[in-house]
Amino acid sequence: MTAAHPDHTITLFVAKGGELAWLGHLDLARSIERALRRAEFPLRFTEGFHKRTKMRLPEPLPLGVGSEAERYVVHFAAQVDANEVTARLAGRLPRGVEVLAALAGSHPERKDAPLTLELEAEAEDALQAALGGLPTPLPTLSGVWSVVQTVTPLPAGGAIARVLLEAPAGGRVSVGRFLEALRAVLPGGLALRAVTRRVAWQADLVSLRSPARFAPDTPGEAGIRRE
Repeated sequence: MTAAHPDHTITLFVAKGGELAWLGHLDLARSIERALRRAEFPLRFTEGFHKRTKMRLPEPLPLGVGSEAERYVVHFAAQVDANEVTARLAGRLPRGVEVLAALAGSHPERKDAPLTLELEAEAEDALQAALGGLPTPLPTLSGVWSVVQTVTPLPAGGAIARVLLEAPAGGRVSVGRFLEALRAVLPGGLALRAVTRRVAWQADLVSLRSPARFAPDTPGEAGIRRE
């Protein structure tokens, strides 16, 4: 970024669910990029022969894991109103993907931010047994996990539970490894209907305005960031 080419950023809070939970990490990013292009926003691109939209992605989730709100930091070549971004993207994304809100500035989530997963299983007893047989901490998991909502039966059958994954400072936990370990507890595996990341982003919108909570962007950052 230079004085002649100012950089303006907007953080998008994007939800994905249903069958779109199976959309790959980079495929979802491309869907958002295409929607921004169709909405004719003044996007900023990388230098070089193969120019790409400058966009910082959230930490990847495994295939099949939905989310209430993932953060995408988009770089614009001109000042853009955050509310206008939300309005103009409505209806331009695949069904199951939704921009819930946009916030001016760069507000990426910390790598070591705790993750809350909601697990919906076919059988209540199997989910109870899997969580009960899983050690804390897991030998293959960086950080610890804990149950934050006991196994609750659903009216239509099956059950749900919520777990919290916490990483050490500066590290991150692997959702994929946690789910692999959970399924491995039972001899026949654990049949999960859905896995969704629950995010208390609405309560955090005001505090997100404080840049002190987040590390600054890396100088010279270019292109889609795949950390």
